[in-house]
Amino acid sequence: MFKKTCVSSCLSGVALKSSLSHRRLVSSSSSSTVRSFHQSYSLNQHREKLKVGFIGLGQMGARMAPNLLKQDVNAFDVYAYDVMDANVDLTLKKQPNIKACKSIEQIMQQNPDCVITMLPTPKIVTEVYNEVVSLKEKYGGSKVDQNIRTVCIDSSTVDPKTVQDIQQLMEQKKLNISIMDAPVSGGVNGAENATLTFMVGTDNKTDFEFAKTLLSKMGKSIVLCGDKVGMGQVAKLCNNLVLAISMAGVSEALVLGTKLGMDPKVLSQIFGTSTAQCWSVTSYNPYPGVMENVPSSRNYEGGFAVNLMLKDLGLVNGAAKNIGYDLAMGQMVEQLYKQASTNGLGQKDFGAILKYFKDQLESKQK
Repeated sequence: MFKKTCVSSCLSGVALKSSLSHRRLVSSSSSSTVRSFHQSYSLNQHREKLKVGFIGLGQMGARMAPNLLKQDVNAFDVYAYDVMDANVDLTLKKQPNIKACKSIEQIMQQNPDCVITMLPTPKIVTEVYNEVVSLKEKYGGSKVDQNIRTVCIDSSTVDPKTVQDIQQLMEQKKLNISIMDAPVSGGVNGAENATLTFMVGTDNKTDFEFAKTLLSKMGKSIVLCGDKVGMGQVAKLCNNLVLAISMAGVSEALVLGTKLGMDPKVLSQIFGTSTAQCWSVTSYNPYPGVMENVPSSRNYEGGFAVNLMLKDLGLVNGAAKNIGYDLAMGQMVEQLYKQASTNGLGQKDFGAILKYFKDQLESKQK
């Protein structure tokens, strides 16, 4: 079980226009505006502040959660938890007004308006939401809080079926709780700078309008990928398939070019202004020394780990096989990242696939 959980609640200093169950946020930062914002939320109007939980404060979550309070630290109550105390400490260092919790239960005791999760695997996501639903049933039934609607936003990368099964559980329990998937793209830099893209899947447009205002504090693009839970995950898995292939291709080409005598900075510049242009070249270059403030400039520390990319590629190929589609490039690139992991690079950023290629070449030349 994911026994320790990091929750970071996010409200923006905003006032929501009336809607039947959620509110549309209009920018504001005063406490009176926050009350107006909350009172226009028909289900939870007796509260003076929205309560938001954030579970999972790893490389991404620890950077996303603080942005929820960046514009106005007093706008709402944010509760955060993670299995690792160091992750909680990092989050609080970035935003001291976040309230640290020692368990998921401490978060759910607040009967939050929103729970945001950013977790590493489908198994952990399932375990966490089983607990969230159980605790919603336990703490959401009081006379005061029984009408509090809790909207859950899962920003983890999992297979579509995982989040669809969670939705089914919530519907079976007939609790005032819902879930949407909203995986992200943009990496740790996007999380730090609140420029992430959120890919959302939900069949509830009102929930989406509510969630959009919160997600906009952590990202610059919120896209509804379909009117069905799980469609955000479909978009994310396809995106990461392209990302894994492009990073491997850029890395292999840079190793080839430099071994043939070319300066990696010059070669990268050419890629960036020609048909080889892509995010892996211009925003996240994997060759050490070419770009500052990316994992390749710090020995591939931080960032998106090889093992996490490997996990995502397993989900990609698994989803494809479920519909009878064997991915030629998907299976090939999964094997490449698996070999990189086996060679000691599993905890390094996925741009370390370049180091794997380089090491393999140098070992053959000895």
